[in-house]
Amino acid sequence: YDCPATGPARFFDFGNGPSQNNILLTFSDACTYKPYAFIMDSTNRVFRSTLAITPNAWHHLAVTLSGTQIILYVNGQPGINSTVTGLGTLDVVRSNIFVGKSNWVYDSYPDAAFDEMRIYNRALTFAEIQIDMLTATVTATTTPPVVTSIQFFLI
Repeated sequence: YDCPATGPARFFDFGNGPSQNNILLTFSDACTYKPYAFIMDSTNRVFRSTLAITPNAWHHLAVTLSGTQIILYVNGQPGINSTVTGLGTLDVVRSNIFVGKSNWVYDSYPDAAFDEMRIYNRALTFAEIQIDMLTATVTATTTPPVVTSIQFFLI
């Protein structure tokens, strides 16, 4: 990941457009190489990691939200552990689900490679983050996959 020219590049951005109930994770803020999570409901909340990532290296990023506690992990270590105050409902249908893209058109695309992304329906514990970080979802191979069919659902 290299520092973007315009706006913080997103790892993911879930929302309904700019400033519309967004939950996002960025790679860096102002070229500090410290990732941050952002929750945007009626109030904007930014949770900046104290741990930095190194450019041109693989990293594991994870963010959990359990009740009012948010933890942003960098390479398995808590980069921030904070309480979210005044949190409204997060049970909102989000139609713009982006990975590697922002709901804001002026933000940069990340100059980065993605290996795996996992989404859970609950917050993982510290121990589960450690296991998750060290467990591949697929077996490594140099053979490209053959797509025989694609399933999708329209809701």
